[in-house]
Amino acid sequence: MDKFHYDELLDRRRRWYKTVWKVYCPCLKTDVIFNSRGFRHLIYDSRGELRTLADSARRLNMLPSAIPIIKYAKSVNEHRFQGNSEYWELLGKNHDEGTRIGVVLRKTGSGQIIFLSIM
Repeated sequence: MDKFHYDELLDRRRRWYKTVWKVYCPCLKTDVIFNSRGFRHLIYDSRGELRTLADSARRLNMLPSAIPIIKYAKSVNEHRFQGNSEYWELLGKNHDEGTRIGVVLRKTGSGQIIFLSIM
Protein backbone atom coordinates (compact mmCIF):
# COMPACT_ATOMS: atom_id res chain seq x y z
CA MET A 1 0.00 0.00 0.00
CA ASP A 2 1.39 3.39 -0.90
CA LYS A 3 1.57 6.25 1.57
CA PHE A 4 -1.28 8.20 -0.05
CA HIS A 5 -3.79 5.32 0.24
CA TYR A 6 -2.53 4.51 3.74
CA ASP A 7 -3.14 8.11 4.86
CA GLU A 8 -6.69 7.96 3.46
CA LEU A 9 -7.34 4.68 5.30
CA LEU A 10 -5.87 6.09 8.51
CA ASP A 11 -8.09 9.18 8.29
CA ARG A 12 -11.26 7.11 7.61
CA ARG A 13 -10.57 4.72 10.47
CA ARG A 14 -9.69 7.52 12.88
CA ARG A 15 -13.04 9.24 12.18
CA TRP A 16 -14.87 5.91 12.57
CA TYR A 17 -12.97 5.06 15.78
CA LYS A 18 -13.99 8.36 17.40
CA THR A 19 -17.66 7.42 16.95
CA VAL A 20 -17.38 4.13 18.85
CA TRP A 21 -16.41 5.23 22.40
CA LYS A 22 -17.52 2.01 24.16
CA VAL A 23 -18.96 -1.45 23.46
CA TYR A 24 -20.55 -3.78 25.99
CA CYS A 25 -18.82 -7.17 26.28
CA PRO A 26 -21.22 -9.78 27.73
CA CYS A 27 -18.36 -12.25 28.07
CA LEU A 28 -16.59 -9.94 30.56
CA LYS A 29 -19.83 -8.32 31.79
CA THR A 30 -18.50 -4.78 31.30
CA ASP A 31 -18.01 -2.03 28.76
CA VAL A 32 -14.84 -1.94 26.68
CA ILE A 33 -13.62 1.60 26.14
CA PHE A 34 -12.17 2.68 22.78
CA ASN A 35 -9.69 5.41 23.67
CA SER A 36 -6.67 6.96 21.97
CA ARG A 37 -4.30 4.36 23.45
CA GLY A 38 -5.95 1.58 21.44
CA PHE A 39 -5.90 3.54 18.20
CA ARG A 40 -2.26 4.50 18.74
CA HIS A 41 -1.36 0.83 19.21
CA LEU A 42 -2.61 0.12 15.68
CA ILE A 43 0.08 2.47 14.35
CA TYR A 44 2.89 1.96 16.90
CA ASP A 45 4.08 -1.26 18.52
CA SER A 46 4.42 -1.83 22.27
CA ARG A 47 7.94 -0.34 22.21
CA GLY A 48 6.58 2.87 20.68
CA GLU A 49 8.13 2.19 17.28
CA LEU A 50 6.17 2.87 14.11
CA ARG A 51 4.69 -0.27 12.58
CA THR A 52 5.27 -0.94 8.89
CA LEU A 53 2.61 0.50 6.59
CA ALA A 54 1.53 -3.03 5.65
CA ASP A 55 1.10 -4.13 9.29
CA SER A 56 -0.69 -0.97 10.32
CA ALA A 57 -2.96 -1.04 7.24
CA ARG A 58 -3.86 -4.68 7.94
CA ARG A 59 -4.88 -3.79 11.50
CA LEU A 60 -6.79 -0.69 10.38
CA ASN A 61 -8.68 -2.75 7.80
CA MET A 62 -9.66 -5.31 10.45
CA LEU A 63 -10.69 -2.66 12.98
CA PRO A 64 -14.47 -2.71 12.29
CA SER A 65 -14.45 -6.46 13.06
CA ALA A 66 -13.50 -5.65 16.67
CA ILE A 67 -17.03 -4.56 17.57
CA PRO A 68 -18.88 -7.80 16.74
CA ILE A 69 -16.06 -9.85 18.25
CA ILE A 70 -16.37 -7.93 21.54
CA LYS A 71 -20.19 -8.06 21.45
CA TYR A 72 -20.56 -11.75 20.61
CA ALA A 73 -17.52 -13.56 22.02
CA LYS A 74 -18.69 -16.53 24.09
CA SER A 75 -15.43 -17.00 25.97
CA VAL A 76 -11.97 -15.59 26.53
CA ASN A 77 -9.27 -17.26 24.46
CA GLU A 78 -6.41 -16.04 26.65
CA HIS A 79 -6.25 -14.16 29.95
CA ARG A 80 -2.97 -13.06 31.50
CA PHE A 81 -1.40 -10.65 33.94
CA GLN A 82 1.75 -8.69 33.20
CA GLY A 83 2.99 -6.24 35.80
CA ASN A 84 0.15 -3.91 36.78
CA SER A 85 -1.91 -4.84 33.69
CA GLU A 86 -4.42 -7.53 32.87
CA TYR A 87 -4.99 -8.69 29.27
CA TRP A 88 -7.73 -10.63 27.51
CA GLU A 89 -7.83 -11.99 23.98
CA LEU A 90 -11.19 -12.60 22.32
CA LEU A 91 -11.35 -14.54 19.06
CA GLY A 92 -13.66 -14.15 16.11
CA LYS A 93 -13.72 -14.81 12.38
CA ASN A 94 -13.62 -12.60 9.35
CA HIS A 95 -16.60 -14.12 7.56
CA ASP A 96 -15.51 -12.72 4.18
CA GLU A 97 -12.14 -14.48 4.30
CA GLY A 98 -12.67 -17.12 6.98
CA THR A 99 -9.58 -15.96 8.88
CA ARG A 100 -9.39 -15.81 12.66
CA ILE A 101 -9.12 -12.39 14.28
CA GLY A 102 -7.95 -11.73 17.81
CA VAL A 103 -9.00 -8.65 19.77
CA VAL A 104 -6.77 -7.71 22.70
CA LEU A 105 -8.22 -5.87 25.69
CA ARG A 106 -6.28 -4.36 28.58
CA LYS A 107 -6.95 -3.14 32.09
CA THR A 108 -4.30 -1.27 34.05
CA GLY A 109 -4.64 -1.21 37.81
CA SER A 110 -8.23 -0.58 38.81
CA GLY A 111 -9.00 1.27 35.57
CA GLN A 112 -11.46 0.40 32.86
CA ILE A 113 -11.00 -2.30 30.25
CA ILE A 114 -9.88 -0.76 26.97
CA PHE A 115 -9.55 -1.99 23.41
CA LEU A 116 -5.80 -2.38 22.82
CA SER A 117 -5.28 -4.14 19.51
CA ILE A 118 -6.51 -6.40 16.77
CA MET A 119 -4.52 -9.15 15.06
